[in-house]
Amino acid sequence: MNFYVTQALGFLIIIPAIAGWVRYKNINPAFYPFLIWIWVGLINESIGLIMMLRGYYNIMNFNIFLLIQSLLILNLFRRWRLFKPEKTYYLFFVIFIIAWLGETVFISKLTNAFNSYFLIFHSFVIVLMSISTINMLLMKERALLVKNSIFLNCGAFVIFFTLSVLTETFWAYGLKLSPSFTNGINHIIVIANTFCIFVYTLAIVWMPKKQPFTLQF
Repeated sequence: MNFYVTQALGFLIIIPAIAGWVRYKNINPAFYPFLIWIWVGLINESIGLIMMLRGYYNIMNFNIFLLIQSLLILNLFRRWRLFKPEKTYYLFFVIFIIAWLGETVFISKLTNAFNSYFLIFHSFVIVLMSISTINMLLMKERALLVKNSIFLNCGAFVIFFTLSVLTETFWAYGLKLSPSFTNGINHIIVIANTFCIFVYTLAIVWMPKKQPFTLQF
């Protein structure tokens, strides 16, 4: 895939962004961090494209986005009542900030390189949180899960962030890969991201309305 096709597919995130904007007032607050994450992702894609078209790197905005992403998704799982006791959430919150600051200050300098190690770390944690949440749903949810927004989001998270861990590990540790293999990985990432975007859109369409509501776990 060439640069423009890849960028066009990435900007499909505008679909769930619009869906979330339309449904925002009626969606249960437990899903607000997810909607904010989608909107911030769209903003990051836009800034990154502008920077690249002007001949600059998009390293700084991407590194900042990684921190925002990690904290928003962490808060999302908190609202889904994954963290028991509650202090576990605050522990991960502090760990994420310290890990991001550590790599930013001592390795990437914010603008010199992508925060690859933080990307791998927080993506791995998100995958584990997603799997734990799916297991909770499987044990306690009696309704059809394919229309459960939490299940859909977690499934997409597992796919996307698992690929993020694997691919970023290749780059971070300087593994020697052939150009064809590298292109193949990039194609898989773009296709998986496109698939996840449509899953996110379905999840937003099926998100419960704002009303007295208890997440069933």
